[in-house]
Amino acid sequence: MTAIIVAKRRRAGSVSVVADAAQYQAAHGIISFADKVYSIPHWPGAIAAAGVSCLHAMIVWSLAQDFATFDDAVAGMAEALPRAISLWQKPTEIVAGYRLPTTMLVIFAGFSSARGQPEAYVARTDDTIPPGETREEAEGSKYWGERPFALTPLGDVTMTPVPHDLIVPARFEGVDLDGTEDEFTWSMRKVLQMQRHMLLPPEIGGIGGFATLTTVSADGISQRVIERWPEDKIGPKLEVGTIDWDRWHRENPKPYVVKQLRLRR
Repeated sequence: MTAIIVAKRRRAGSVSVVADAAQYQAAHGIISFADKVYSIPHWPGAIAAAGVSCLHAMIVWSLAQDFATFDDAVAGMAEALPRAISLWQKPTEIVAGYRLPTTMLVIFAGFSSARGQPEAYVARTDDTIPPGETREEAEGSKYWGERPFALTPLGDVTMTPVPHDLIVPARFEGVDLDGTEDEFTWSMRKVLQMQRHMLLPPEIGGIGGFATLTTVSADGISQRVIERWPEDKIGPKLEVGTIDWDRWHRENPKPYVVKQLRLRR
């Protein structure tokens, strides 16, 4: 399972993508911890994916060569994405002797020069239903898309998986897109903890390792690690246990900004 959070901060003129690092294979458990968000400086933009981890870097390399700008990528992605997957699927089949699975959700985020705003889109590569969802739930989502490879615009805050069962226990107050950078980062870290500790299907390997925050604006791209779980190890499925939210809030107090009030004379 990959945890992804996408947040468009219109007032700041940026879009941020957060993702964890655990890469899981059913036959082997956790096989590595690696960044799942790839920056493309010349667009500027970033691509994140949930699904077949070995395809991520290869697809990003192909798409980065295909388009000179983020606007070009948005216009041509529906045709370029299946072409990029096919490009790497054939050599793998020849060398490894099996057909590489390609079920993925691919997130594209960047700054549109043509429209003067941060944007984010999602595309799925087939009709496979995500773990833990029914077909009715998937097709009822406004982010499902009318067909594979079609780009669907994302809202101001989008996340997968959605930790419904922890909204009340965690006292989740939402994400303040217009807050300070510290407040925004704190919110992203809290959502990550909710995703990590939510009830997941038994076949899911878990969320963890570390997490990065990648932010794209008209001026460029920044990326940093905002969370680490040093107890996570390569091997079997992650066992994260339960979380004491009172303790988490004590150890991670929400940053507040003291604002000066002007008194009228």
